[in-house]
Amino acid sequence: MPDAEVRAAYAAGFALERLAHEPATAMSQVRRRAGHVVGCLRVAGVARLDAPTREALAVPPGVVLDAVRQALRAWRAAPRRPAYRVEIDVDDFHGEVWRDGARALRFRVVVGRPGQNATPVLAGGIRHIVVNPYWNVPARIFAEELRPKDHDRMTREELEAALAAKGFQLMAAERAEPWVRQPPGPTNPLGRIKFLFPNPYDVYLHDSPAKALFDEAHRAYSHGCVRVARPLELARTLLRHDGAGDPEDLDGWLEAGEEQVVTLLEPVPVFIDARPLRVDDRGVVQVLPDLYGRGWAFAPAAEAPR
Repeated sequence: MPDAEVRAAYAAGFALERLAHEPATAMSQVRRRAGHVVGCLRVAGVARLDAPTREALAVPPGVVLDAVRQALRAWRAAPRRPAYRVEIDVDDFHGEVWRDGARALRFRVVVGRPGQNATPVLAGGIRHIVVNPYWNVPARIFAEELRPKDHDRMTREELEAALAAKGFQLMAAERAEPWVRQPPGPTNPLGRIKFLFPNPYDVYLHDSPAKALFDEAHRAYSHGCVRVARPLELARTLLRHDGAGDPEDLDGWLEAGEEQVVTLLEPVPVFIDARPLRVDDRGVVQVLPDLYGRGWAFAPAAEAPR
């Protein structure tokens, strides 16, 4: 292995003898220690740590320990969270449902691209599950991605026809930016279901037709909302706990093809955090990428309203 890789592995606390004589075992340890966004390449039949792995392992142990201390201090100072809640960790690219101290569900998520599309740290309460949702296109996305170049010279009928050709409906053209929506269907970017909770960023959780993105390690592709890999399981989990609807009815609602809003009896607390450290089920501390450059400190959201 190159000297830089050896030094990185040594700094991360892995035995050089194991890397030399038990590469498969060593690489398994590397992945567990550095998180799910790492791996190895094989060049001429020889295993090489890939760039994300080298970057993760290059973090000195002292920095990791300091990060753990900061995270513990932040967690202890944070308001106590409800026993039943949904948590999204943007740095881990995962979400979880917790109930009475036990994890009921863990799922992959796609979060916002770094920059103006970064998913914010926030807390709220999931109040509605929307089956077969319409997508009301945000003004910024319409202006940047959907608006025809000669939009200003089009009549309403021409604009309506241009949008219809792309699968969108023009609902109102009198605004500074027209109100445009996409009906439910296989190309709707919200997929078959979404989860709404009031917040100042207009962020929510939703399904996605772009399933292949959930297989990628680094999942930062959205405009800021959180795409959920297992949305139907999430919906059934929430409905089963809440009693607002029968989880077994979900398939029928989906097959009907019409938008249906289910209002939960009690809002489900939801937290979106940025945590560049996590402890996995084996008790191994994982170093995660600081996706948005928010620092190593755990940034807990305020307690969600009930």
